[in-house]
Formats: sequence, structure tokens, C-alpha cells
Amino acid sequence: MEEALALRAAMLVAKRQGWRGVKFETDCKQVIDRINSGENDIDIATVLSDIERLKSSSYECCFSFTRRRSNSVSHQVAKFATNLEETAEWKSDFLVWLLELVQADYRGSCSKNCNMI
Repeated sequence: MEEALALRAAMLVAKRQGWRGVKFETDCKQVIDRINSGENDIDIATVLSDIERLKSSSYECCFSFTRRRSNSVSHQVAKFATNLEETAEWKSDFLVWLLELVQADYRGSCSKNCNMI
């Protein structure tokens, strides 16, 4: 349930910011399978319905399952978020520990010809 709620919140941020072509990744295969198949789960039906509505709205996005070992960023951010008392956004300053995790994940998933980070 938490993964679906987090995904919906991320989609709302992306829509509010006007982002296009967003790829949402999670290590929760059940949520991705339900979103991509259109299956309804009674426990999270409302959240899945919201995700479907956002998905079909004005911006393109896709959803994929990523194993935790390939995406430590999402796992660490989720752990960090559980200790927050209110919503946090980083618009200009990026937390150093988060940047280091992003770079490590990117290097681990990118071909040797890629040098974006």
C-alpha cells in the first residue's frame, strides 16, 4: 500500500511540475504488475484508480519494476521519508548522500560508453 501511495504522490508532483516522459521505478513488483495489467486490488483500489487516471492524463509516463539491488536510491529515500513529519521537496539543493547514491546506481546500470554522471 505504501508503495502505491508514494507512486501516486510522485505522479502528482510530476504533473504539477509539468514533467513529461517520466519513468517511475519501484522495487514493489506487485504494484507495477497491478498498474500495468489494470487489475484492481480491493485493498488499494482507490489509489490504483487515481494512478490510472493520472497515467491517462496529459503527460506520458511508464512504470517498471527494478530490483532493490539495482536501485538503492528508492530504498534509501523511502527509509528517509518514513522519518519525515511533513512532505519534503528538493528543488535546487540536492542532498549529498542522495547524489552519491544516484551516481552509484547510475554507474551500476549504465554501459561503459555512457558518461552522463
